[in-house]
Amino acid sequence: MKIYRWFLPFLIISCQVSQSDQLKDFIPGTYRANINQEYSTGHDTLFIKAINNFGNTYQLTRISSFIRKIDGVEYPLERKKKQWVATYDSNKKVLNETAQSATISFDPDKRELYLGSRRYIKISNHNK
Repeated sequence: MKIYRWFLPFLIISCQVSQSDQLKDFIPGTYRANINQEYSTGHDTLFIKAINNFGNTYQLTRISSFIRKIDGVEYPLERKKKQWVATYDSNKKVLNETAQSATISFDPDKRELYLGSRRYIKISNHNK
């Protein structure tokens, strides 16, 4: 009985670490969100890759491609590219990016990422 009492805290900690590692393993990859609004259509693609070996800092590249629609007229395709760095918060299980004031959350079971109210679907595990 004494062995179980001694072993139980280590078992609980190891389970928590492995769950955290599973999310960190899920984060890198390519995500896509469709844009279908009254004044524009297109998509956002978000590329995420780990910067350091500890997996706590990530580089994010967001490429938005869209067509503006004004008064029924479609304008030429536009592309915008932004890059920033985010830090993984292991307690909240999110990425925090301070310059954009963005919090990025994940649902690995659904293969989804949430950036604000926008939902992205993971389309690839490969990094850019």
